[in-house]
Amino acid sequence: MAIQAVSKAKANSARVVLAPADLFVPFFDKGRIDPRLLISLFASDKTDFCSLYLQKLPKGFVPSPKLTQILKGLDKPILSQDFPAFLRSLGATVESIFIGPKRVLLDISYGCNLDCVYCRRHSPLNPGDPEKAKPEKQESYMTLKHITGILKDAQDLMVEEFLLVGGGEPTINPEFKEIITAVKSYGFGLNFSTNGLALKPDLIDVILQIGVDNMTVSVSGVTPKSYKATHPSKNKRIFDMLFRNFDYLNYRRRKLVLESGQEFVKPFCIFLHVLTSDNYHEVIDMALMGAEYGFDTIWFKLVHPSDWSKHLCLNQKQAEQVKSQIKAVKKLAPRLKIKIDDYMDQEIDHLSEDGTWSGYFHDKKRCFVGWNFAYIDLSKDYSFCCGDKIVGLNDSYQGFYDFWTSQEYKKARHCAKNINFGATNIPTYNGGQIIDDFCKACDNTNFNEEMELDISRFGLKDMI
Repeated sequence: MAIQAVSKAKANSARVVLAPADLFVPFFDKGRIDPRLLISLFASDKTDFCSLYLQKLPKGFVPSPKLTQILKGLDKPILSQDFPAFLRSLGATVESIFIGPKRVLLDISYGCNLDCVYCRRHSPLNPGDPEKAKPEKQESYMTLKHITGILKDAQDLMVEEFLLVGGGEPTINPEFKEIITAVKSYGFGLNFSTNGLALKPDLIDVILQIGVDNMTVSVSGVTPKSYKATHPSKNKRIFDMLFRNFDYLNYRRRKLVLESGQEFVKPFCIFLHVLTSDNYHEVIDMALMGAEYGFDTIWFKLVHPSDWSKHLCLNQKQAEQVKSQIKAVKKLAPRLKIKIDDYMDQEIDHLSEDGTWSGYFHDKKRCFVGWNFAYIDLSKDYSFCCGDKIVGLNDSYQGFYDFWTSQEYKKARHCAKNINFGATNIPTYNGGQIIDDFCKACDNTNFNEEMELDISRFGLKDMI
């Protein structure tokens, strides 16, 4: 139901029948979604959501039969701390937006100071984007000014976390220190990924001072030989410098633990290794090295298969060896006081001969990522989950809030959620489609599984 139609009906004191997607329209001022207002109205530790909703629904509004059915299933109280997840789950169920995504990814740097062979943007093996050779492209960055506007919208939408990842190296953005400081000053969780080369003492000190929540360091090799195999332009000198950076990080964190008397000091440090045909045999050494340098967890990932990278993908024999090694390091992990992330398990367990791993998900399930996650491209355009699926142009919108609540994004969400249930695939602005072969090696299955769990725990699964 259009907001204007509801407003007109209210003015005329007409009886308005609310469809599921419009259940909160009577409570929003001028149609602008306000999740904090909804929490203040409907969060409770005593009264069930259905009763509260019907008590507070303004006169002149009545739920439709379908909405009535949904409300009857919401017969338990929703605590305030659970309400953001509830609003996302309910939004995914009725295909509406009542709150922002849990997390927003910003691609803040085009260029990179490394040449990972498996990288979609900067691999020397990938002909990729002809623009990448241009110096002005390498020095293309998202500015602090633009990011500040996003942060303000994100506050209104109750976004919880920002991810600085993307296709380039975030730390080479000349405003990186100011950007991470701004994100934390607005009260968001902050997780950024880096190759570690720019983790010099002055940057590490800022990271510790402002309380960055999570830092993922992508290394993909723990010997000079394997590191060079995955980063052809780098030599032993660079490898040694990288681990000196880690040594200082470990020293500073341990010192802060002793000074503060706490058991843990942020950031939570993740040692990431993309496993290739050149380094797959190093799984155990990767875990040992991670523990030695004070990392909190080890995260293994597979290579995204492309025409130019298929030779880097593991074959079935190599995959079985990796599974055996991961099993061994998981047993060893408690003694090393380190964790082994489970994310790799679903990749390696579902690995197919073509190098993909999420075909089981791609062909059968619903994708709810459009309610959990947003990706703002370096171009300032808006992408659907992956950096190469532009579904909204920056110039068409007044800001992130405007796009997040737009009809354009609504169509993209509907497509992804229902593609296996009769929906039509839709094109992106950069020549692709919302659902494509890249989905068969999805990086966001964990976000989708998070949504699936929330939808189930709030009793919404059977209402979709």
